[in-house]
Amino acid sequence: MMPDRDIIDAAQFPVTWMITPFHVEHIHAMQLSELDQRTIKAYDNFDDLVVAYANNFYAFSILIDGQPVASYLLFNLWSGHWEVTVFKDFRFAEANIVTFTRGSRRMITHIANLPFIRRLQITVRDDNPSALRWAELIGFSHEAFLEAYAPDGCDAHIFKRLNHGIHSTSSRTR
Repeated sequence: MMPDRDIIDAAQFPVTWMITPFHVEHIHAMQLSELDQRTIKAYDNFDDLVVAYANNFYAFSILIDGQPVASYLLFNLWSGHWEVTVFKDFRFAEANIVTFTRGSRRMITHIANLPFIRRLQITVRDDNPSALRWAELIGFSHEAFLEAYAPDGCDAHIFKRLNHGIHSTSSRTR
């Protein structure tokens, strides 16, 4: 399911980027990092799982000159609590890191401030230091270390972004 047009327009991606409905083939057409490939292989039913998420929540891809360079999948864990997963073509990301990071930060900022999102999070593998730094660059703050969390047993980190316009019931915010 594509996000509403106002979500996409608010991100102000560069005009050369075409935002399109997600297809699992977009992920397979990208040159993924070894870590992303390993994550995909850890699931026997990766394609079915991703398609189910895409059909029930929000998912879209970024194309440049007809080639997929990134796919964003957002899924609702429970009311107000969402997770985002980003697959990116590592050649594109390395060659265009500033543009890719700025566009992703604008998208994440807008999504995190939607009225139905209280919390947006991203999970990052511990063995991917560039992704750990990138999560912070696009506006997430580190929250927790998760031991043996990834499908292959790798440790991971949770990064969060809170929508402070929505009331929290946590005693920490009182």
